[in-house]
Parts: sequence; C-alpha cells; structure tokens
Amino acid sequence: MTSKPLTVTLTRKKLLLPTAVLSLIAVAAVIWFVFLKKGAPLLPEQKRSIAVISFENQTGDSAYDYLSKSFPTSSSRTSSSPDTSM
Repeated sequence: MTSKPLTVTLTRKKLLLPTAVLSLIAVAAVIWFVFLKKGAPLLPEQKRSIAVISFENQTGDSAYDYLSKSFPTSSSRTSSSPDTSM
C-alpha cells in the first residue's frame, strides 16, 4: 500500500462562495436580532409582577436560617423596576 502526498491549494475563486454565504448569514442574523425580533407587547390591563415566596428551613440546621430572611429581602430590592409591581 502506497500513499502519495495530497496538496490542497486555496484560491480566491474557491473561497469566494463560502465567504459570501457566511457573510450573508451574519448580516441576516444581525438584522433579525436588532430590527425584527421584538417581544410581545403587554396589553393595557396587564402588569408585570413577581411573586415572592418565603423560604422555610426544614433541615433543622440553624446555619441555613439566614436564607429565609435574605431571599425575599434581596429579591424585592433587585426588582424595583417602575414597570413591575409586587
């Protein structure tokens, strides 16, 4: 069994089509994400809201008691958007 060396030559003509296709895909993706993709608008009677759930330490380990106090407090501070009601 003999093997002969294989050489590949890349020319501009061979690279033109793949480069053009990738460029068109990139441009289409940018146009889609910047201009066309919009979230569904809220109806006038709808409001954004967040439910805050209290956490109960059921492990019996007092080292986890801070979680029941800190999670609701931290989530209410971070969601102080004017568009959100709690």
